[in-house]
Amino acid sequence: MQDLLEQNARLVGQVPATMKAFNDSLERFNETIGRLDRAVTRIESASKNLIGPMERLAVALGELPGAGVLRKLAAERPRPTP
Repeated sequence: MQDLLEQNARLVGQVPATMKAFNDSLERFNETIGRLDRAVTRIESASKNLIGPMERLAVALGELPGAGVLRKLAAERPRPTP
């Protein structure tokens, strides 16, 4: 019985350190999520900045002489099966 009481006392004594470790881990997790969110925001912003020029480039290339022939050749080319 004495061993059981001592073991329970040790476990109860470890609770504050365990809770601190858990809180520290949770804080690091939240910081990581924040960094990921900022990275995704930057990537989304960069991709939005690229879409406009890419669309204008596609329109300009489509208006070049011979673009219709290239589109026809691309449409007739057999597609690889996945």
